[in-house]
Amino acid sequence: MRERLHIDPAHVRSLYSYNPDTGLLTNTYKECTGNRREGEEPGFLDRLGYRQTKMKGVNYLVHRIIWAIYYQEDPPDYLDHINGIPDDNRIINLREVTCSLNQKNAKLRSDNTSGFTGVEYRKSTGEYVFSYSIAGRRVYSYGYLSASEASQARLKEVSQAGYHENHGRAV
Repeated sequence: MRERLHIDPAHVRSLYSYNPDTGLLTNTYKECTGNRREGEEPGFLDRLGYRQTKMKGVNYLVHRIIWAIYYQEDPPDYLDHINGIPDDNRIINLREVTCSLNQKNAKLRSDNTSGFTGVEYRKSTGEYVFSYSIAGRRVYSYGYLSASEASQARLKEVSQAGYHENHGRAV
């Protein structure tokens, strides 16, 4: 993890207004900063779909600013969008998590070839294998004839291991 940027709740409350029902953060300052004006949504969507904005020349994730405004505290190290939509910044969609728990709510990786999270085909043996992590340890299960069969077995195990129901979703 890169070094966490601290956010002063009082400072961001002077710059932005937040609507917890819509998740919308808007500028409250009157001066024009670049092409952003009062009442407009600040920042841009990054390549992963998270909204970012710049303060004093540094990019900040908007959901972290929102946490600071709503809870009036510097946000924790890890925040999770529960539904997996990175620009859905309603406060009911944000939760404090550990790094490990955050990974348990991850989307299907773009380099996945089996179509199922944690499932891969082993050419050398002609079988499908699934894997997942628990308590920092990688768990493997071998011998499946199809990706679908391996995925079903994996889903049973990861649900018992505390993975979020959204883990591995395609979108």
